[in-house]
Amino acid sequence: MGCVCMKYRVKHEDPTILAAETCFNETEVKALYELFRQLSSSLVDDGYISKEEFLLGLFRNRKEQNLFANRMFRLFDANNDGFIGFGEFVRSLSIFHPDAPRSDKVGCKNFNSFHVS
Repeated sequence: MGCVCMKYRVKHEDPTILAAETCFNETEVKALYELFRQLSSSLVDDGYISKEEFLLGLFRNRKEQNLFANRMFRLFDANNDGFIGFGEFVRSLSIFHPDAPRSDKVGCKNFNSFHVS
């Protein structure tokens, strides 16, 4: 996979590795990359999904504010840098996969660390 260049280079994780670490197969990871690419370039083509792009993808409105959207964004933004990278996107979606172990769904550290802001 190539990279998107703006101020810095964005390195996307290998689909084979992501498939091995998640409930998705390699073909599904590649399809998710296309969705990620569309979302991450909806406002700024920088290779990351910003909170505004995330809201735009969920609600078709980047200014919509609600508790659910904020918590979902924090779930996907595993490293808490304010952006969702491709690896974070795939790993977070994997929790919702029908084949994901129940223990992963219940024990998700990002879910357990939610707090109202």
